[in-house]
Amino acid sequence: MARRSGTSSSRTSRKKRSSPRSRGEYNRYIKNTRKFHTELVKQRRASGQTYDDAKEFESALNGPPNKCTADVILYFLVQKCFTEECGHSTGDGIHAAWADHYDNMKGYQGPYSYDARNGVRRNPARAQAVMNTVHEIKNRD
Repeated sequence: MARRSGTSSSRTSRKKRSSPRSRGEYNRYIKNTRKFHTELVKQRRASGQTYDDAKEFESALNGPPNKCTADVILYFLVQKCFTEECGHSTGDGIHAAWADHYDNMKGYQGPYSYDARNGVRRNPARAQAVMNTVHEIKNRD
């Protein structure tokens, strides 16, 4: 039986688009980013400094993305791949996990943008700073 071409992947469920192994890896990267983020929030609070974006930063990975979401993803990439010196496959995995996460959230597919008037538009894992960092990680190895 011939395979149908042109089947839209947008109609394919999230679980069907990636293998169980990939899904498990994505979930691990998401979980580890959230853990890292929780520690950053604790450090910010303990520092006693006030931040203009404290509320947004603290909720950056909860629900729809906000103006700090791309920054948190970027900070985790830098921590893992530059500070801890993990390889480019770790960077690719982190990026792919968050890109997939927001691609599967209604209204956040596609290239990222943010402005104060309209807020976050599209996928924060596709922010230019995140994409540049992933590129730098690949070129470093």
